[in-house]
This record gives sequence, C-alpha cells and structure tokens, in this order.
Amino acid sequence: MGHGSCPQDSDRTRLGRARRWAHPRCLAAAILALLLLLTGCWRKDDRRLTLEADGNFLSKKWAESSELYEQLVERRPNDGTLWFRLGTCRMRLKQYDKAIGAFSRAESLQFARGSSLYNLTIAYAQLGKPDEAIDALKRALTHGFEGLHLLKTEPLLSPIRSDARFQQIVTELDKVDRASRGATALNWWVGRWQVYPEQGGEPFAATVEREPVRSTIVVRWELPGRPMRVMFFHYFQDTDSWLQVYTGDNGEKVRRSGGREGYSLVLHRKVTLDGKQVEERLTIRPERRRGIRYLLERQGSGSGQWQTVANYLHVRPGTTTRPTTPLW
Repeated sequence: MGHGSCPQDSDRTRLGRARRWAHPRCLAAAILALLLLLTGCWRKDDRRLTLEADGNFLSKKWAESSELYEQLVERRPNDGTLWFRLGTCRMRLKQYDKAIGAFSRAESLQFARGSSLYNLTIAYAQLGKPDEAIDALKRALTHGFEGLHLLKTEPLLSPIRSDARFQQIVTELDKVDRASRGATALNWWVGRWQVYPEQGGEPFAATVEREPVRSTIVVRWELPGRPMRVMFFHYFQDTDSWLQVYTGDNGEKVRRSGGREGYSLVLHRKVTLDGKQVEERLTIRPERRRGIRYLLERQGSGSGQWQTVANYLHVRPGTTTRPTTPLW
C-alpha cells in the first residue's frame, strides 16, 4: 500500500479537533479570549473618553465635558474624581439639582469630602434650601474644609449669607483662623540662636520654643555671668494680641503688649523716667538676609524721637564672629 493519507483518518482527525473545541474548557477559553478582546477595545475607548472629557474640562467647555463625564460615570460608577468633575460642570451650567446628585455621590465615595460638601452648600443655597445648605456646610467643616475667605466672598452663597446660623459659623471660623495665624506668627523665631548685642558685650546663646498649647512662646537667654532670663510671649486669640512677660535684672516685672505689624511683632509699655512717663517699644522682626532683630527703643521725653535702648541680632549657631553683612 502507498503511504498517502487515508480519507478515513483525515475525517477522524477533523472530528477529533471538533470534539476538543466542544470540550467545556475549550469553550470557556474561547469565550475568555473574546471577552479580553472586547475589554481591550472598551478600555481604549474609555481612555479616549477620559482624555477628551478632561481636555474639555480644562478648557472650561462645561457642556461638552459634562456629557462625556455622564458617559464615564456609567462605566466607572465608583470613581469619585469623575463624579466631582461632573458636579463641577453642572454647577458651571447652573444645573444645581443635577450638581447635588453628582457631589453627593462624590462625597459618599469619600472623594474630597470637604470640597464636595462645600459645593453642595452652594447648590442648596442657589436652590433656596437654607437648611440643607447649612447642614452641608457644617459637615464640610468636619471634613477639613477651611475656606473662610470663600465663605466671606463667594457670590453664590449670598442667599444664605444673612442667615444667623451662617454668620455664627463664619464668626467661629474667624476666631479659629486668628488663633491659627497668631499661634504661628513667631514661627521664624523658634529654634536655637547665637545672640550678638549690637550695643556691645559678649555674645550669648538663646533658645526659642513653642509651648504645647501653641499659644505661648518661651524664650531663654543664656546671658554670660548672669542668671538665665526667661521670657514668655502669650497670644490672645480674642483680641489677636500678644503679651510679653518676664522679670528684669532689678526684679521688675516687665509687661509689654501689642500685636503683629506685617512680619514684625511690635509691643509697647509705659515707663517712668525722671518723673515722666515715656513710651517704650519692642520690635522683633526677621531680617531680610539672615537673623532675627530684637530692638528695644524708648521715646525721648523732650524730642519725641525713638532712641535705641537695646539691639540684639539673633543668628543661627555656627557663626563664630559678629556678622558684618548688611541685613537689608
């Protein structure tokens, strides 16, 4: 017999292949491959939609980007970024009812909760729903919203700005804001310093620390041959003011009060000289190039001009000689 292929064998081979493809595992593999192919196409389309939506969003094409984000949130309903951007588009289009739905979804997904709730505040305010607006604002504050300036200036909040509850929130935030700014007003002074008396004398070390309560600064001057001088600078948030307290070399209790003027802290007190009361002024300020200036001046009883009483320059440790570089 020849060695040609047998027709019966060929048929059996084709039948075997058909049976193998009919096996459940083979069918599952084929379906999986088809799904992967379709998923790849879907993902490419998803990326294209996202890029197009984001591009329109950045170009402030609110209607176009809103339409695309609506498609995207159907595909990715748990993507907080998409919901937040959809809400922003709807807000810009003054579709406040729809914006509430989008921002509520973003907030429920824990995406930018403070900002999402703040936007809900605006939307409710614009729809004439003050109760819902105030509730959303209170929740925004508990989730990190700190935009006090927005509450004071945002025109879209005008419908609830006269609401007593809104005004109370702004008042309380104002107090917290002043306390925060006050507590950090002397951050530039905190640390270890080498102090040079500009009026003459040996340099000495100083340590400036913040108390844990964050409203008191403690300054320790390690004066050569003299007891350590400890000064306290207390901040009062209700009046946005500072009080300096320490005991002088002669046992006098020194108290100066004042506040911030730009980046400087300026404190005053009245002192009696030759039977007359004159003004005393302490200025503590960061110099332009390096160091902290501690300048005590007294107003002349006759001329009214300020005269230097003490002038100390604080520089960081490592400076072994008196600085000669101009500080301004």
